[in-house]
Amino acid sequence: MNGKLRVGLDIDGVLAELEQHFLEHLKLPLHHAESWSDDRFRDNFHKVYDDYFFWMTIPPIFDPKLLKFVPTIYVTARPIKAEVSKDWLNYHGFPDAPVVCVGMGGDKSAVLKHKVDVFLDDAYHNYVSLNEAGIHCLLVTRPHNIKHEVSESRVDSVLHFQEKFDSLL
Repeated sequence: MNGKLRVGLDIDGVLAELEQHFLEHLKLPLHHAESWSDDRFRDNFHKVYDDYFFWMTIPPIFDPKLLKFVPTIYVTARPIKAEVSKDWLNYHGFPDAPVVCVGMGGDKSAVLKHKVDVFLDDAYHNYVSLNEAGIHCLLVTRPHNIKHEVSESRVDSVLHFQEKFDSLL
């Protein structure tokens, strides 16, 4: 069911359980990060850039069969080729849609402008910059963003979003 609302989705932290997988894969301390600039990520991300096995074995946060809509686009800040993210989405059964990787620190607003009605992201800085650019963004609750007060602009998960906005999808 893909109706009226054009929805864009981030991948890591929204669809894919990157944080835990990364820490376990590199045998780093497993406590949750307060941000993506945590030393464990910042100092070690280069170790997985070209590791196709690492990217393909990230577990999904939820079963994609439960998704009741087809996203318009996936936009991620992964520092890898979009084809790897596309392979991951296909392998795990997520609906087909264009995939854009803006790279770490990349600007998602340029890609999303006039393409979506709402975007779901877990990174607070993306939430702020997208809303400032006029792109309605909802913050998906994750341990690293719980400290930010965003009231009505927060959803617990993609599945929570689809329950909340089912009549618009």
